[in-house]
Amino acid sequence: MAKKQDAPRLWSLALLVAGAVVIVVENVAVGVKAFHTADRTVMLGAVPIDALLHVLYGVLAGAIAFGGAVVTSWLFSQPTKGPQRQAGIALAVTLCASALAIWNLSSSLAWYRRMAEAPRFAQTEEYRQAKVSLAETMAVLSGATPRTDGAGFTLTLGDQERLDLERQAEHLSAVVRRGDLPTGNESPSLGDMVRAMLAHLLGLAPAAAFRLPSSSAAPKAAAKTGRKAQLQVVK
Repeated sequence: MAKKQDAPRLWSLALLVAGAVVIVVENVAVGVKAFHTADRTVMLGAVPIDALLHVLYGVLAGAIAFGGAVVTSWLFSQPTKGPQRQAGIALAVTLCASALAIWNLSSSLAWYRRMAEAPRFAQTEEYRQAKVSLAETMAVLSGATPRTDGAGFTLTLGDQERLDLERQAEHLSAVVRRGDLPTGNESPSLGDMVRAMLAHLLGLAPAAAFRLPSSSAAPKAAAKTGRKAQLQVVK
């Protein structure tokens, strides 16, 4: 008869702690970006209220998501209908908290990425030419640099020509923005969203996947099974 092995409770605890640490690191990343891009109009001492609220929202969302995953997995494991009905509500709350945490992290990852990319792009010839061309195009659109013919007469921009110049200015502005440092209001890319989602799931999954039942649950279950078996024999 094979010897029954004990549940790996030490590993379960270590993995739960590792998941919680991932959530903490996630919120540190969000906090650094929040304090660098915060509106400093309203201050609490030396702390911007805007950054403080952003960090608090992130910490609470992370705590609700991680703790919610633990409680939700336990509710789904219960045999009775009451906890299982409650599990659906707990899952919805956990997903809402996770969505907020993922958005905050993806925005932070976008800011870190742009902080690294912008200085490098600002040194390129493409960036310098775009800035010069944008200034010239905007001067023509505003009338500061009127267009003239060969005889020196001022030419009026036609509707199509103005539309073409506006499109050119929009394109050049997008190129120039690649070399400008981010303000924190830039929307994250799909890649930023995917990376944030994977990082958040890496912290959240241990809360549900690696939590083991209490050691007292097995003897109770065995005793209950034994009583049922005896009753069946008597019948």
